[in-house]
Amino acid sequence: MALRHKFIGTLAGLMIGLCGVAQAKTLNSTQARAAAWQALQAGKPALTLRIAKALRAKPAVDFELVFLQALALHDLGHETAATQAGNHAYRLAKTDGQRFDAAHLVAKAHFAAGRKGRAQFWLRRATQNAPDARAKSLTIRDFRFIRQNKPFSSRFFLSIFPSNNINNGSLNDTVMVNGLPFKVPASGLPHSGTGLTAGFETSYSKQVDHRTRLKFGVFALGTTYRLSAAARALGSGKTGADFAFATLEARFTLTRQAQSNNTARKAFTLNAALGHSWYGGNPLSVHFRADMVQDFRLNSHFGADIGIGFNIQNRLDDPRASSKAVNLDLGISRRLPRGQRLRFGLTLHREPSQSSLVNNTALGANLRYTLPEMAWDIRPTLQLDYKHTDYRHSFIGGVQRKDAKLSAKLSLFFPKASYYGFAPTLNLGLSRNNSTSSINTTHDARVSFGFNSTF
Repeated sequence: MALRHKFIGTLAGLMIGLCGVAQAKTLNSTQARAAAWQALQAGKPALTLRIAKALRAKPAVDFELVFLQALALHDLGHETAATQAGNHAYRLAKTDGQRFDAAHLVAKAHFAAGRKGRAQFWLRRATQNAPDARAKSLTIRDFRFIRQNKPFSSRFFLSIFPSNNINNGSLNDTVMVNGLPFKVPASGLPHSGTGLTAGFETSYSKQVDHRTRLKFGVFALGTTYRLSAAARALGSGKTGADFAFATLEARFTLTRQAQSNNTARKAFTLNAALGHSWYGGNPLSVHFRADMVQDFRLNSHFGADIGIGFNIQNRLDDPRASSKAVNLDLGISRRLPRGQRLRFGLTLHREPSQSSLVNNTALGANLRYTLPEMAWDIRPTLQLDYKHTDYRHSFIGGVQRKDAKLSAKLSLFFPKASYYGFAPTLNLGLSRNNSTSSINTTHDARVSFGFNSTF
């Protein structure tokens, strides 16, 4: 009867806090819940907690009661208990709005307790359950704030892709040397198959002052393959693991912002990495690379960048193939209406080496165009690359090797299909290398599928 709908207690604190007079009060469940919310809004979380606990003593426990308790615990600074109650409320939630409120509260409690990684996880949960665009924007803003102020951060990479030429094999099965035909061995022919790439990056960031930020990190990436039946039928004796590649690097980044917003010179970035690479399960090289990039803002629409980079490769499989390379990069970008962006870049590359197969000079150009958003907010990006490489000391059959490689890549990002802030990406790539050396004429087509964060 009445016990199912009412509870009797002395809520002196409520009347003192809200009315200034201590007295006994009989409230039904609806009135008690309203009083709990009123106490919370009046800055009396301890009273809210007392009412919520009293109501929870009844057989029926629902989202509102547990959520009220979590809110009160958070306001009182009891963050561990608040996260536990908020987690319970999340499990009891029946609507997106309730799940959003509970997840956002748990994220705030974790952040207040210094557990920023857990806070980001719960903000992703909140984003997944956001009832409207405003709520989603709120959680994304909070997530980015934590990311900017969190010393440690991690990223993960995963993609699967088929390829018709995983080993960069020659399109020609016969090459002419001094007028005589020579058959290309099976291992030098294109091997098709499916690749799997996985990796991670973990870094620590330190804000030195209002302009300078340092970042130290570890990066690892590996790719392995499964050969197709057609590739196995070539009889090369190769397996997918023979073409596997892996790298492990220690990384450093220094970013220094412009002293004033009124200058054309913007951010300066210095990157450095020391790493070790493997190919086919065997040590390939120890490498060091560094680059410096200076960004410029020419006006409200145009930007530019200039960079110089160095790459030292100490080859462990063949010391003669070791090299020291230098790159010079120039780029100009343009902001267009409807979120479109256009960037054109030029690259000059010089790589001296004792090996004639490595020693080269190259000139490249690239164009990157971000198209307007399509239906379902699909974001397409088109990239074209051209590279002319001169191997000045490499001669096959009396002909100097010169390569001209053209690549095209279309990337599609599907933010509407996001889950916990991660959305699928589809990349379509084509490339062809035309060479004066027929054995180095290659063609590659691949489709890769992966996931990227939407914020």
